[in-house]
Amino acid sequence: MLTGYQPVRLLSLLVIIILAGLSLPAQSLSTTSKERIQAKIDLAPYLQRLISDQQEISLDQARASTQWASIRGETNLGLLQPQQWIYLDLTPHISNKDPQLLEFLLVQLDRIDAYFYRNNQLVEHYISGDSVPFSIRPIKHKNLLFPLPNKEPNKVSIRDANSTPEKVEVYFKIYSEGSTNISSTLWNTKDFLIYDNFDSIWNGFFFGSIVILFIYHALLFIKLWKMDILAYLFSMTTILLFTATKWGYGIYIWPENTALSNIAIPVTLILANIGTLFFFYFFLSINKTNTFINRYTIALLVASVPLFVLAVSLPPGNSIVFIIIYGFIAFVSITLLALYLWINEQPVARYYFIAIIPTLMAGLVITSNLIGLIPSNYVTVNISELATLTSLCLLAMAVAYKISDKQTQSEQQIMRLNEDLENKVIARTHELNTSLDELKATQNQLIETEKMAALTSLVAGVAHEINTPLGVGITATTSLKENADKFKINYQANDLSRTDMEGFLDTAYDALELIENSFTRASQQVKSFKEITIEQSNSETHSLNMKEHIHNAFIHIKPIIVNHTPNLHIECSDTLEINSISNLFIQVFVNLMSNSVQHGFNKDQQGNIYIKINTEENKLHINYSDDGKGLSEKKISDIFNPFNTSNRSGGQIGLGTTITYNIITQALQGTISCEKPEDSGLSYHIEIPAEIIVG
Repeated sequence: MLTGYQPVRLLSLLVIIILAGLSLPAQSLSTTSKERIQAKIDLAPYLQRLISDQQEISLDQARASTQWASIRGETNLGLLQPQQWIYLDLTPHISNKDPQLLEFLLVQLDRIDAYFYRNNQLVEHYISGDSVPFSIRPIKHKNLLFPLPNKEPNKVSIRDANSTPEKVEVYFKIYSEGSTNISSTLWNTKDFLIYDNFDSIWNGFFFGSIVILFIYHALLFIKLWKMDILAYLFSMTTILLFTATKWGYGIYIWPENTALSNIAIPVTLILANIGTLFFFYFFLSINKTNTFINRYTIALLVASVPLFVLAVSLPPGNSIVFIIIYGFIAFVSITLLALYLWINEQPVARYYFIAIIPTLMAGLVITSNLIGLIPSNYVTVNISELATLTSLCLLAMAVAYKISDKQTQSEQQIMRLNEDLENKVIARTHELNTSLDELKATQNQLIETEKMAALTSLVAGVAHEINTPLGVGITATTSLKENADKFKINYQANDLSRTDMEGFLDTAYDALELIENSFTRASQQVKSFKEITIEQSNSETHSLNMKEHIHNAFIHIKPIIVNHTPNLHIECSDTLEINSISNLFIQVFVNLMSNSVQHGFNKDQQGNIYIKINTEENKLHINYSDDGKGLSEKKISDIFNPFNTSNRSGGQIGLGTTITYNIITQALQGTISCEKPEDSGLSYHIEIPAEIIVG
C-alpha cells in the first residue's frame, strides 16, 4: 500500500512550474511596441510569390517573369506545389548601423536557396533547410537563418538623401514535401541574439520541467509498479521527442543525416499520438469500461501501426496529412470519451478531462490566430507547448489523485475488513470461551468420575487384599475355638486322655501359627498401602552418589532373585553427586529392578538392566530399561494404576509402580513415563529437578 504520497506536494511543485512558464512570455511582452518593432520586422506583407504552373523554373526565368504577386500576408501556402519562388525587396528595410539576418520561422522547410542581389548583381548564394546538411547552413543554428550581405566598400549610406539608393533584393527557391509556410522575420543581429537567449531559456524550462516530472514519476513507478504511471512516462517521452524535433534540436543530434531529418517530425508525431492513447487507455482503465469504448480505443491504437510504417517509409509530405488527421480524430475521440465517462460517474475521467482543457484552449487560440482574430506573438507561437506542459502537470496531478483515491479506498476497505475481522474474532472468542467453559465443566466431571473410579478401585483392591489374610485368620480362630470347646467338655467330664491333650496342643499350635502369618501379611499390606502417600516432610536431604545408590539398590533385590542374576549396565559419571532424599532414590530403583526381575524376565533368562543418567541445568535425566518380555500398549497405559500386576498368583499386589510414580511426582517433583521399545522389554524415562553438587 502507498504511504506518505501526498498529491498536495506535487500540486505545489506543478503550480510553481506553470507560473514560472507563464512568467517567461510575460517578460517577452513587457517591452514596448516601439522596441519590438525596432527589434524585428515581419516580412509577410512584403513577400511576393511567382504564380506559375511550370514545375522547374530557373533563377533567370524567375527574375525575368512578370507573374509575381503579393501574398498579402498569407504566409501559409499549404500543399499547392513542392517548389515555390519567393521575392523580397529588402531595400526599405536595410540598416546601415548594425548587421542583420533573415529568419524563416518554419524549421521543417526541406531546402531554401537564397540569392541575394545588390543593384542587380548576385552577391551571395546561401543554402539551408531541414534536408540540408548542417555544415552547409550559412549560420550554424537550429533555426533557418540567412545573414544579409554587407554593403559594398566605399559606398555611401543607403539613407543618404543626396545619393542613389543601393537596391538589395533576395530570391528564395523553397522546396518542401509538406506544407509550406514562409513566415519570415528580418532581425537586427544583436536583438536576435537577445531573443534567442530568451527562447533557449524557455526551451530549457520546458524540457527541464518534463525531465523533473519524468524523474519524479519514474521513482514513483519503481515504488508502486502501476501501469498508468508507466503509460504516463511513455507519453511524456514521446511528447518530449516530438517537441525537440519540432523546435529543430534534432539537427544537433544528426547534423549530416538528412534522411533522418525528413522523417523525424512524422515519426515523433505518430509516437506522441500513440503515447497519448496509451495513457488514456490505462489511466481510465478502458478495459474495465463498456465493450464499445474498449474496442474503439484499441482500434485507434491498431490504426497507428500502418501510419507509423508510412511515416518511416514515405516522404513527409505524403504521410504528415494522414498523421495530422489521425491525431485530430484521436484527440477528439479521447476528449468526448473522457467527458462521457465523467458523466457516467467515473471519478478519474473528471481528472483527465480537466487536464486536457489547456490543450483544447490552445487549439482555439491557434485557430483564432490562423483566421486573423488574434495577432501573432510569443504566446501564440508557443501556445501549444505551454498548453502541453500545463496538461502534463495537470495529468501528473490526476495520477496523484487517482493513486490517493485508490489508497483511501484501500484503507477504507482494510478498515472494514479489520472491523469485520474484529467482530468475527469477538464472536469466535465468545464461542471459544463458551466451549472452553463447557470443556472445563466436562473435564471437571471427568476428573470427579475418574476420582470416584480410582477410589472405588482402590477400596475394592484394599478390601480384596486384606480380606484374604483376615479370612484365613478368622477361619483358624474359629477352628481353634471349636477344638478348645471340645477340650473343655472332655476336661469337665473327666474324660481327657493323653492323646486328646497332645492332639489339642498340635491343633492349637497350627491354628495360632496360621493366625500369626495371616495377620503379619495383613500388616505388611497395610504398610504398603501407607507407602502410596509419600510423607516428604519426614525425609531429610543430603548428598548422595548416584552410581553407588544404584549398586546399593541392586544389592537389595538379590534376595528375591530365584534363578539368574541379571546383568546391570550403568552409564553414569562416577563422581555425579546430588543433594536429595537418598532413601526415596533407593526405593525407586529397587521397585524398578524388582519389576524387571519378577515380571520382565523369564525363568531361564538372565536378562539385562540398563540405566543411563544425564544432567542438564539442575535437572536429572534417568533412562531405565530392560530386555524382558515387556507389556502391551493397553497395559502400559495402566501401569501406574494401583493393584495393577501381571503376577498376582505369585503373591504380588500391584503397588510397586504406583509407589514409584508417587515418589517421583510428589516427593521429588519430577515426571516419569513408560514406553515399549521397538525390540523388546520396557523402558522408563524420568526427569527430576535436583541440586547437582558434582557433575
